[in-house]
Amino acid sequence: MSRALLGTTTKAGTSLNGVAGLTWQGANYAVAAYTNAYFKQNNLLTNDWSDLIDLIAVLNSANGYQSANYVADVQRRINADEWMQYMAINTLLDNDEACLANGTGDDYALYCGTLDSRTSPNLLGNHPFPFPAPAYPITCAGLVAL
Repeated sequence: MSRALLGTTTKAGTSLNGVAGLTWQGANYAVAAYTNAYFKQNNLLTNDWSDLIDLIAVLNSANGYQSANYVADVQRRINADEWMQYMAINTLLDNDEACLANGTGDDYALYCGTLDSRTSPNLLGNHPFPFPAPAYPITCAGLVAL
């Protein structure tokens, strides 16, 4: 079973009306600020955006999350090692494509698993390469394991 079946991959990018900058726009996923910037890549029938909305709420100390608990709350929501590897790989490759690693809410994907529900960046989720994206998410740990 592929990892994509075990979790949710969300593609993020800039559109005419939205930028996927992980900024809090409220708890309702159906607002244009979210729906024009974030796109579920699998598990579409469940229409469950709670992983993304919760991550954004924690990152912005919104929706009941307190800034005093910021570090602990973020560490429970993201795989910090994967995020640091994502930033390092983008730096080493001198990636000047717009993405979170360059401070732009564009051209990235997030993977939230069910076995490990912490969010990880998906390296090839929205890529400029001339080959199709794999059917499963390629996270930093998966790339390093190759």
